[in-house]
Amino acid sequence: MRIRSPRSNKEKPRPEIFAILRNGHEVIRGATPEVNNAIGEADFEGALELWKALSAWEKMHMSMEEGNDNCKGFFRVLDEKRNNIAATSNLSANHKKLESLENALEKALEEEDQEEISEVFEAFQKENEAHLTFEETIMMPEVMGLVNDGESLKKIMMEDVLPAVDDMEFFLKYAMKILETHHENKPRARVFAHAMWAASTDDEWIDRKKWIQETVETKLYKEIDGLCQRETEEEELAPSIETAPIAAPVLEDKSIEPKRTGDEKVQVFAIMRNSHEVIRGAFRDVGDAIANADFQEADDIWKALSVWEQMHMAMEEGNSIYKGFFRVLDEQRNNLATEKGLRNNHKKLVILEKSLSELLESGEDQEAIAYALTAYELENEAHLTFEEEIMMPEVMSLVNEGVLLKKIMMEDLLPLIDDMEFFLKFAMKILQKHHGDKDRARVFAQAMWAASTDEEWADRKIWIKESVAPELYKEIDTLCQWVYPKPTQQERKKSSHGKKGRKFPSFYKRKVQAPEI
Repeated sequence: MRIRSPRSNKEKPRPEIFAILRNGHEVIRGATPEVNNAIGEADFEGALELWKALSAWEKMHMSMEEGNDNCKGFFRVLDEKRNNIAATSNLSANHKKLESLENALEKALEEEDQEEISEVFEAFQKENEAHLTFEETIMMPEVMGLVNDGESLKKIMMEDVLPAVDDMEFFLKYAMKILETHHENKPRARVFAHAMWAASTDDEWIDRKKWIQETVETKLYKEIDGLCQRETEEEELAPSIETAPIAAPVLEDKSIEPKRTGDEKVQVFAIMRNSHEVIRGAFRDVGDAIANADFQEADDIWKALSVWEQMHMAMEEGNSIYKGFFRVLDEQRNNLATEKGLRNNHKKLVILEKSLSELLESGEDQEAIAYALTAYELENEAHLTFEEEIMMPEVMSLVNEGVLLKKIMMEDLLPLIDDMEFFLKFAMKILQKHHGDKDRARVFAQAMWAASTDEEWADRKIWIKESVAPELYKEIDTLCQWVYPKPTQQERKKSSHGKKGRKFPSFYKRKVQAPEI
């Protein structure tokens, strides 16, 4: 496997492979108003021409999702790897609804029946937007899940999705033209092209690069071409978390400051997302204790969970010093957290938590406890699911736009935790127990590692070791190792003598900050 040379993510954003499908939705959204404008001007011939191009492109996009004779398609990948989620969500069936409206619209445009055109196009627009939004709600959290499970999105895209496209020149040129025109002050075209580059072989990129150059403005092409360069002849993929760690060199001079790397593929937002699994898992423990009429045990677990969940909510809500994720969403995503009432949902939970706490503490009214437990469970699950549906697509969009989640996590979220030892130990214990046949504890620990300074990780690593089974800790410790570039000959020569000719002991290692991702 060819490995990309270590580099700072400030210099170049990482390609986000799934943007090929996700920004495909923005192609459809951008092209639809162009058809509508032609219809509004009674230019039915022009509208038909625009519609046929959009329809042909959308059919290729749908083939990438549904698959064809050439490859599986993304829906089948989701079914195989994410518990049949595409089938149970009827994603393919939604395509069929659209197909009937598309056929009706094309017929109306060919017959230039203005009344029918207006009626069918309005129905298509509503159904299409509902369809796109529904797909994003279902798929974006699952994409994050695939990444957290260690799946290679690049491999999936190259082997199971892109081969469905039967006219790559048209597909790429049309997408780039629409995304460049309908950018909404976001780098949609650049992100799409960058993803396509990452999912192309060198031979494929020769043609694809030419088609992009023939389509977009010179300034945008230069930006894309500057990003889409192999930094060495051996460069292809950024180091993944599965790559065997390279031992850090012994550095014997404080003037040598290597860039610490190795965490580029770690999904930092798993700290927040897998926290939902901590809450779900711990709540099951409370329910089990109540079912066994062990109210003291239930009260102990509940109190610990309640304290832990308050820290998690603080990371979302923030305070006067640190933003929290809701304020980040408001700033970055047009006041989204406020408009969706995410903070208000916390208030509902707090009221139910207080009631359950009082009943568990007394342990007297078993029927009332069972009722309060059920009420809280229903509200809490609805709350967690609602947050996931709102936040996960936005997290992917932030990444696609080059926003540094690691920086947000380290500066705006984690400082809100007032007892990191308890927070980390409780989370690791629960995630290890309630793993759901997934690597939840390992993924959470890796995310925490990636969002820690060297000094912070020294303590956090100990707390993890004290909380989990030895075999899990060994796996985490092996993965959470920094990768250092080998020192040059000049650096090695310099490292043997300090400024005054001193020799530093061979065990000395320079501590450095983690790169932003």
